[in-house]
Amino acid sequence: MLYIWYLLAFLFTQSLLVSAKEYTLADLRIMADEYQEMVKSDNNNDFNPDFSNHLMKMRPGYGTLFLRMFGLKKDPFPFYDFEEILQSVISNQKARGRSGKFIIGTRLSAATKIIVFGNIQAAFHSLIRDLEELFSQGIIDEHLKIMQPHCYIIFNGTAVGRSPYVLQTLFTLLLLMQKNPDQVFYMGSDFELNQLWKNGSLARQLNILYRKHEERTYALFSNLIDTLPAAFYGNFESHPEKLLKITGLLNFKHDSIENETGDFFYQLKRDQVKTWDLKRKEKNTKSVYTAVLLEDFDPNVKMSSITSLVYEDPIDIAAVWRVFSAATDTFYHIYKFKDDTFAKILCGDDLNSSFIDLYTHNRLGKEKFKLEARYKLDSGVEKPIIQPLNNQSVEKIYLGSTLDLSKSNFSMGDRVRTGIMMAINQLNRSGKLKDKEVNMCILDDGYTPRIAHKNIMHLEKDLNIHTLLLPIGTPTVLTVEDQIQAGQIFAAFPITGSAELRDSDCKGVINFRPEYALEVEKLIEYLVNEYHFKTFAFFYQDDAYGRDCHKKAQEVLAKHGIITSIGLPYTRNTTDFLKQCQKLQDAQVEALGCFSTSQPTQEFLRQVSAANLVGTKVFAVSFAVDDVLEAFITYELGLKCIFSRTVPDPTKSDLPLVQEYRLLMDQLKKPYDVYSLEAYICTSILCEALKQMDGPINHTTIIKQLEQFKDYNFKGLTLSFNPQNRQISQHLWFDFQDGGDWLKVL
Repeated sequence: MLYIWYLLAFLFTQSLLVSAKEYTLADLRIMADEYQEMVKSDNNNDFNPDFSNHLMKMRPGYGTLFLRMFGLKKDPFPFYDFEEILQSVISNQKARGRSGKFIIGTRLSAATKIIVFGNIQAAFHSLIRDLEELFSQGIIDEHLKIMQPHCYIIFNGTAVGRSPYVLQTLFTLLLLMQKNPDQVFYMGSDFELNQLWKNGSLARQLNILYRKHEERTYALFSNLIDTLPAAFYGNFESHPEKLLKITGLLNFKHDSIENETGDFFYQLKRDQVKTWDLKRKEKNTKSVYTAVLLEDFDPNVKMSSITSLVYEDPIDIAAVWRVFSAATDTFYHIYKFKDDTFAKILCGDDLNSSFIDLYTHNRLGKEKFKLEARYKLDSGVEKPIIQPLNNQSVEKIYLGSTLDLSKSNFSMGDRVRTGIMMAINQLNRSGKLKDKEVNMCILDDGYTPRIAHKNIMHLEKDLNIHTLLLPIGTPTVLTVEDQIQAGQIFAAFPITGSAELRDSDCKGVINFRPEYALEVEKLIEYLVNEYHFKTFAFFYQDDAYGRDCHKKAQEVLAKHGIITSIGLPYTRNTTDFLKQCQKLQDAQVEALGCFSTSQPTQEFLRQVSAANLVGTKVFAVSFAVDDVLEAFITYELGLKCIFSRTVPDPTKSDLPLVQEYRLLMDQLKKPYDVYSLEAYICTSILCEALKQMDGPINHTTIIKQLEQFKDYNFKGLTLSFNPQNRQISQHLWFDFQDGGDWLKVL
């Protein structure tokens, strides 16, 4: 009989739950106060922490269940309301055409504000503090309704994650989305779309606390994921082709889907959020490109530390930002990250006049939120917070480059990109260009001439960029040899010693590096005169770069009466060197020259093995060597080699320019290397020319300015333009890989 009364009371209580109550920010604060914030996991897996013991302690006993049955005690988490609101949000999203794979977009204006959270990883308590700060700023009201017009709040992926309070975090996001269906967006991420949440904290929380609802909640959450946008876009009426893109999908940042959206981006309207189904593929009639990208942080990558807002090296032409907001105990343990953070984009008349603000609060301290920093949105240039916003656009100087960022020369490409951006960011921060800023567009060519040519044509034809800074490699640069010869494209300091770009009539190039032939000549002369070597083999790339080096080596040897040498050619991006290894072992030479690139050289030497290189002096021209190859030769093979270098020793040189480089690299916490130094030096030279220029700045006027450098002391480095070989530096060093000082040859 008592059981029946319990059942009737339970049914009566449930009958009262016809619809969810109106939740406020105060309700969420009370809910947060019910839970312990800092919870240690039960295991040692930082990337999949287990909070089962803590969740078991949260399970109600029989007495608590009895009191809840009669409404005398409440569950801190209103699970039935959660399910109802979840279903409501799903229905609302689908009614707006938001399901499947889709993107959303809106027209921005000088009044637009966008609040951006990085992946929050179910940092429930941190999220509530963030919302309280938004309330204090007048952005939302007590009922979670956005009060400021033209304002959006975006959660950029991975809201569920490494915390015991996934349901509470989702509940908060759902309330915001329900109250603001066209202003609050939860972006899909790889974590949600790949269903990684099924084996993580959400699964454990449901299984331990709400097991009988587990299957239904899984189904509802899967339906919610289906309604999450792949990306949020915004543009301005003055420049509809330049897109602000916010996405939580790691692969989507490189997606070219924008070019298959017809006139979608040109039809966007202010205060309206439009949806584009990505299954529709319509060729654009007008060009568009991502000018600013806010991407998600990959939470599965182990890093020593993380900062709240990071400006990354550009992807293509886009300025790249990452916001990080996961203030959980787990992420404090992994990354020492302890701040409640969010970013606020303050739009101007266009992206050029827009800013991004960082707000932070140390969750371990008692201080209030503060405006930590302010940056130009499209360049990463930090601006003083105390000064009033200047929403006037500045003149942009656009430079471009094509580098290998993915294939056999990726290590060199990555380091060159670092050096370029370090110098450009320093120039922009200095304000020495007054009302101008330099923007860089870097494209990946995979060290493939066909792709490099496509990239350069895209820069010139589509983006009107005619200055090509530090492109890597002879075969890639020579794909536009005719345009460079004619001065249509300015190849600024290409990383090649090719003879083809050193004719006095080649008006569209200025070289920093000496010709490969000179490096080869000086190396072989040294080996013959100092070591008296007579037997040589040459591992060389079978293209214009490698063949020219090999030919020069044979000519120099012939002058010394050495008419026989062993040639070991290979095809670009090759990894199997069995034939070359066998031929080298049979020859038993005294010296092995490498006119190649880093990755194939490393693989070739690995296949040869250290034992077969005993008694053989390995030497290489500068283009063949990067720090990865150096480390391999030194620590795995145990060899001492001779490398020619086109820049001073990045670790020891006392030139002011190199000291400046080391200081900036230390700030980035990156190791020194010759390629980032070369890129930093060359880009700094270009920046020096820009600072000296009056009047219009374009590729032809930049060339004329650089041609004026005669015996110019640039921070300890002598620059003197030679019109005969179009070269501005005449220096060369030998690095003996013995820890000693480099020998200055020229």
